[in-house]
Amino acid sequence: MSDDSRLAGVLRRVLPDAVRERYLAKFALALVVLALLTGALGLYTYDRTSAQLHEQVDDELLTVAELEAHQLSSWYAERKQTARMLSNDAVMRTDDYERLDILLNAKLRSLPEEVRAIHVVDTESAEVVQSTESEMQDSRLQTPWRDRMSSIETAATVFVSAPYRSDGEATIAFVSPVLNQQNRTVVLEVDAGIVSNHLLKPLQRQLRAGRQRQRDRRPRPARGAHPRHVHRRLASPRTGSKGALGDREGRRE
Repeated sequence: MSDDSRLAGVLRRVLPDAVRERYLAKFALALVVLALLTGALGLYTYDRTSAQLHEQVDDELLTVAELEAHQLSSWYAERKQTARMLSNDAVMRTDDYERLDILLNAKLRSLPEEVRAIHVVDTESAEVVQSTESEMQDSRLQTPWRDRMSSIETAATVFVSAPYRSDGEATIAFVSPVLNQQNRTVVLEVDAGIVSNHLLKPLQRQLRAGRQRQRDRRPRPARGAHPRHVHRRLASPRTGSKGALGDREGRRE
């Protein structure tokens, strides 16, 4: 025999019918209120915890995104400065191609691996007068931006191209006119794929990991907070009270 049945039996023997009905009604109402309060508290706790976790992970993602933007901005400024310093070097203004070759190759070795080539180009003809890539020597520069070289006004200005294909690789060019030397320009060609792999992909992995943590940390509602469980708690006392009263009414008949 269940506890509810025992309770109903005791009440039938001890209490008058009217008192017993009021008691059972109040008892059922108390259980309903308790279930509602438990569910409301569970939902509130779930919402608060979920909001806090979302805020924490969002802050982490924002930090990683800001770091990515900062690193990319720093890298961009460094490459522009490299092109500007080369174009200001006095050797760039000479026709001593041996010295030019030594300077360009020494500079290339000192730069990160994403800088794949350095060229000295005649601005008017787009002819490569000196290059770290021997096959480019005395050839015409074939790039979608070559007509832009003539519009660069001073050596203080560095033109940065949109990505284009060079030898099948995604490439970005940093272009700076040689100081006090008309019709001569320095071109740094950068492998965009290496930049992405070394600079951006680690941060992008952190972003993905942060999003995964956000999904993993998403709290699950407590049993009492789930609407289905609240419904069950509400239904249970009503069923119990009806059973007790119904049993009494059946006995009257």
